[in-house]
Amino acid sequence: MFSAFTLYPILNINSTNLDTFDEKLLAITSSKISILQLRAKNISDELFLACARKARAMTSLKNIKLIINDRADIAQKVSANGVHVGQKDGSIAEARKLLGVGKIIGGSAESLAEAVKVEQSGADYVGVGSVFSTLTKKDIGVLGLSELSRIKDFLNIPVVAIGGITLENFTKILNVGVKAIAVISDIFQTENISSKAEAYYRKAYEYERATV
Repeated sequence: MFSAFTLYPILNINSTNLDTFDEKLLAITSSKISILQLRAKNISDELFLACARKARAMTSLKNIKLIINDRADIAQKVSANGVHVGQKDGSIAEARKLLGVGKIIGGSAESLAEAVKVEQSGADYVGVGSVFSTLTKKDIGVLGLSELSRIKDFLNIPVVAIGGITLENFTKILNVGVKAIAVISDIFQTENISSKAEAYYRKAYEYERATV
């Protein structure tokens, strides 16, 4: 899992951007991503489920893995590929029990101790951050590249870097050996979402050729 460079976009929906959800979903699934996380805050369960069903239909069509943030019950209802569980948003063990061994379960960590706990809980990967400063989660500390590297070297499961990642700084994460990056704002707050996603893959390809 994440053996090659993987862009892991997180499509965040809330009550203020529901009207652009369909447009953003179409744009991101028109790029060559292989995995997409759907996260919803401050909307009803009914609306989240409706958006998740749309996302499942589109990602299935494009052979893209769909991960639902926090809500294992919604992931189960739409037959998503898995769920990502935050530190304060449920149990990895409970998510595994509900979804089964064939599904992807990810967890979040802001430190080595938390990352180890996520691994020991049976997660398939751990999202680690914030690597850089970010406006998406203002209450989270900045981990930094050296700590990201330490966590990556300590764990046996893949690490997904998250937090403040942009087209300009993400190769610094590749330098420490982490191949998967989760991006929110830098992709979804741009005018051409698909082109921005493709730019990440082009830059990663150029990076790999330059470091061979």
